[in-house]
Order: sequence, then C-alpha cells, then structure tokens
Amino acid sequence: MDKILVKILRQNENYSILTRYSTEELKEMGYTSSEINNMPKISLYDEILISPDG
Repeated sequence: MDKILVKILRQNENYSILTRYSTEELKEMGYTSSEINNMPKISLYDEILISPDG
C-alpha cells in the first residue's frame, strides 16, 4: 500500500477535506526533486484509508 503525504484542511467524524503539499513545502521537509516526482498522487474523490494497520 502506498503512503501519500497530505494536509488535512478540515475534518469531522466521517470525512476529511485534504490538500496536497506544494513542491516547495516537500523540499522544505527534506525531499529531493526526484523523490517528489516519484511520489504517488491522489485524485479528486479518491477514497483514502487512514492507518489501515491500526
């Protein structure tokens, strides 16, 4: 299962509104351009499972 970095804008008990990190934010977190380009992307309305092991 792929892990995708996202920011949570708003959430309630059932749903969360997410956005992606900008390339600049990812670089500030220490990711290289190559790593950023190879990261999986999410699409509008993708269903996301949080902490599937927990």
